[in-house]
Amino acid sequence: PILSRKPITNLIEVDMVEAKSREHISCEEEERRKYGFKINTYLEVNDAKMQQGNHLRLTHSEQESQHLASMTYVPSAILYKILEEYRSGDENDREVHIDTETGEYLTKTKRESYHQDGNANRVAIVKPYVKEVSDVLYLVPSENLNLSSDGVTTLQYAIERGITLAFTMEEDEIGSELMGGEEGSNIMFYENSEGSLGVLKKISEDPNIFKKVIKHAYDICFPANEPEEKKKLEASYENLLSYRNQLDHDKINRYLIQDALKELQGSSIVSESSTQGNYEAHYQKLLSKSDSNSTLEQTFLHYLYQKGLKLPDAAQVHIKNIYVNADFLYNPQTVIFIDGSVHDNERTREQDHEKRTALTAHGYTVLEWNYRDPVEKFVQNNHWCFPKVRE
Repeated sequence: PILSRKPITNLIEVDMVEAKSREHISCEEEERRKYGFKINTYLEVNDAKMQQGNHLRLTHSEQESQHLASMTYVPSAILYKILEEYRSGDENDREVHIDTETGEYLTKTKRESYHQDGNANRVAIVKPYVKEVSDVLYLVPSENLNLSSDGVTTLQYAIERGITLAFTMEEDEIGSELMGGEEGSNIMFYENSEGSLGVLKKISEDPNIFKKVIKHAYDICFPANEPEEKKKLEASYENLLSYRNQLDHDKINRYLIQDALKELQGSSIVSESSTQGNYEAHYQKLLSKSDSNSTLEQTFLHYLYQKGLKLPDAAQVHIKNIYVNADFLYNPQTVIFIDGSVHDNERTREQDHEKRTALTAHGYTVLEWNYRDPVEKFVQNNHWCFPKVRE
């Protein structure tokens, strides 16, 4: 997370472990976080994934030049969780040691016995890590939110709670980490469940969903009719505290983010494309790429252009591995089909259903405009996809 830090060496991937039972009742996650290990999370995203990502800019509702935050959604990013050292023990002896022949993790006492028995060559210092693939939403707060480092930490857990409430999720289905170091902390949210739930993608695609998340975050922090004696508390287990974030309990203070949450809830959110460039040139490019036999495609593009709405990223796109051609694509994974009268044919409708179901199964959002409906109605019903980007 810190660009200036030294490279991490002696990494060893953990893909299988053997555990021993203990005659002890405890919550493993709580014990691990409180007593056990210093684990850092690292994010790997290549240029191709960044191109697929959805980039959002959040500005003040009345002063659009006042930047509040930026968000980037990245599908299928790679997360590395590295056990860098133990939290407890002698400060000069917190590295992780293993037996290179058996893979056993060695305590200090066990290591000393290895040295006494002449087996010191079997002891190695390592940094175990696990790798997982997950959708990521990366939030970069700006200085205009006036957040201290503790404020960013508090915002992290408030938005995390807001996501779980907005989507009726279990708390452990969404994870979050501070990235970038204390002087410039950013917040990374990631899906923690088997397979993608698609919630972070939805947040990045629909500004109203993001604002719903922020409203839930605000309401959990500042509930209506809160008793006076509870208003004095900076945080409690009724709002932001949990055993999962106990190491940050001394930093969490809901009053540090009250104004920031109000700003975010009322912010203007614009989706930015890293591939469109000049609006006029991109419009002409789409016209040239679209189906020349389809006046509907021309009508659709012309309507977006006249209204100053966000244009598709590409036209006549072949979706690899699914063998489907979409009329238009919005990065990262929203496809639009323009259905003329030829799609009234029963066989064609069946084929459309099969292909579009396959797209949905692969994580694409499928939008369909039928020639019978006014283009204005189609755009209005899917306004999250077509934000205004120019006057």
